[in-house]
Amino acid sequence: MNNLQHLLRAGLASLTLFTVAPLAVAAPLVLEEPAPAAQAPAPKAERAFSLMVGDAAPALAVKKYIKGEEIKSFEKGQIYVVEYWATWCGPCRATIPHLTELQAKHGSKVKFIGVSVWERDQAKVEPFVAEMGDKMVYSIAMDDVAADDKRGSNGKMAQGWMTAAGRNGIPSAFVVDGNGKIAWIGHPMSGMEETIDQLLAGKFDLAKATADYAKAAALQAQAAAAQKELDTAMRAKDYKTAIAVLDRLLESDQSNLNLAMTKFTVLLNAMKDYDAASAYGAKLVEGAFKDSANGLNALAWTIVDPNATPEKRDLPLALRAATRAVELLKDGNPMLASVLDTLARVHFAMGDLAKAIETQQKAVDVAPEQAKAELQQTLDEYKAAGVKG
Repeated sequence: MNNLQHLLRAGLASLTLFTVAPLAVAAPLVLEEPAPAAQAPAPKAERAFSLMVGDAAPALAVKKYIKGEEIKSFEKGQIYVVEYWATWCGPCRATIPHLTELQAKHGSKVKFIGVSVWERDQAKVEPFVAEMGDKMVYSIAMDDVAADDKRGSNGKMAQGWMTAAGRNGIPSAFVVDGNGKIAWIGHPMSGMEETIDQLLAGKFDLAKATADYAKAAALQAQAAAAQKELDTAMRAKDYKTAIAVLDRLLESDQSNLNLAMTKFTVLLNAMKDYDAASAYGAKLVEGAFKDSANGLNALAWTIVDPNATPEKRDLPLALRAATRAVELLKDGNPMLASVLDTLARVHFAMGDLAKAIETQQKAVDVAPEQAKAELQQTLDEYKAAGVKG
């Protein structure tokens, strides 16, 4: 099974453990590339990170500018955006034209600085910028990296800004207000424009933004600590502790479908406590997952996944979940094919070949072209089983 189709079929179930969401959520279809050494600094007790919204912006310590205005420092009254990218980062390439559009829109009112960080080969930066041409029209600089830093992860800008702020993915951006204070930190395609507009209109509340960010950062730090505790328990196969950690997290975040799915998966596949898994799964189907096609699909697929079939399967539960997931999706929804595929697998597991073939045919019919071939293979599998029967 190719990776794309596996993710489409399994949904949340493809995750073994929950993941900690970043402070700024990426816009749809725009992801982040992780840092080479991808770990944030250990959070301090009083502050989640050493650089946060409301702090004075660190100095601009670039090696050199290779395009646009050479900005040496932050001038009072001027708004800046300092954005971090790399030549090898696909999401960065997708974001760069948008930054160019914003620079053109705001002109001299906002100065954009794109800083190349985490470069594995510094020699590729200037050719990359030349290749981007008119798609990359704002100030472009290279991080100040020591010659022996092969990954480019210890550059002055990478350390002073990204690592200090606990940013483990690029593209990442920092908005600096007219007083040299950091007004916003996050993915440049999610929330940055609103902050810029508020600053230009004189309506930005830095005190509120500082408090909101500190609260979110504290929650992220707590989640990171819980993730570490959970990872340790899972590696040690201490599943009771893992469940206890998940229950503690769910008490404060009952709507977190990823946490809930993780608990179901641990009960079913790790602990093999099938009665407890069925009881919890039924609770999710009737409650937290009731209106989530993704959650329902993930739960159903976890039960019938032919590559990880539990010894005891609650097929009626899988049927309820998959049927409800299909009900929630309208024609044209890109997820419909994968949910129909799951429902067909449930019918197949229950021995209803006719229903499995009928449903899988629907999945093939509505699937995007890149998924049709694999779904057709599954349909052929069901038809072959019917001939043998």
